[in-house]
Amino acid sequence: KEYFKRKNEEQESRDRYLTLTYCKLSSAWNRKVDRIEGNKKRREREAKSREMYEKLFPELRKQREDKERNERLGTRGTVRSDQEIQDVIDRIQEHELEEKKMHSYAVVPPPLLPPEDRKRKYMNKNG
Repeated sequence: KEYFKRKNEEQESRDRYLTLTYCKLSSAWNRKVDRIEGNKKRREREAKSREMYEKLFPELRKQREDKERNERLGTRGTVRSDQEIQDVIDRIQEHELEEKKMHSYAVVPPPLLPPEDRKRKYMNKNG
């Protein structure tokens, strides 16, 4: 009984440690990514390459413009006609479907096993 309690406590403390470490590392990584993505030269280079790709693939331009339009209209807050109401409803439904699709694609990896569970175990049952 004590053995199982101790094993359970060790596992919980290990999970807490891994969670804390993950939070620290992910916040540091997010800060680095934000700093890199905010770089002026990088944004200019991305705009240039985006223009080139949008010339080759016009549907990419349409997708980007629709997304930007939806973001702009979403911040306005007032709806003046039935057509705008319908547009807002359609945008919300489309956004929800997109989110559901993205959530279905997401995979949560299992936590790493402790060292004693990672060892290869061979049981000889030949006699």
